[in-house]
Amino acid sequence: MEIQIRKERPEDRQQVYDLVRSAFENVEESDHTEHLLVERLRMSDAFIPELSLVAVIRDGNNSSAEMTVGHILLTKIEIVASDGRSWPSLAVAPLSVLPGFQRMGIGGMLIREAHRKAAALGLLLPCCSAIRTTIPVSATGRHRDSASDSPLTPPMNAASP
Repeated sequence: MEIQIRKERPEDRQQVYDLVRSAFENVEESDHTEHLLVERLRMSDAFIPELSLVAVIRDGNNSSAEMTVGHILLTKIEIVASDGRSWPSLAVAPLSVLPGFQRMGIGGMLIREAHRKAAALGLLLPCCSAIRTTIPVSATGRHRDSASDSPLTPPMNAASP
């Protein structure tokens, strides 16, 4: 199975809509409107087209046939401190992988590629460029490093810019 991460295209939108809806369909903690959130974010000033990415699987027999199995969207946000200082940042909302393709590393691939593209666009804060990707593994709050599977504590003491 060959997985490619690429920028979302206008012709991907219906597949992404269906994918996001399906990815959250059986998630108890979801309000099941994540697909609508993606639509609203695309129409907002926070939308960065270069940071709306899809994971596709290509059919080995037909190089032009592909199936969209994952999506990530990073949008602009502003972090405002209680003293009024603010910093531009990015939010992930949402990260979606089709249920039949979850736990295969596709979400991690999407996160890493979105992070790489954001850095190339100059959109990462210096304090955030060295933070390693962590993925929750249980309700205990323990995380694992996506590269080594070692338990990590989320970086809560990252320095302010």
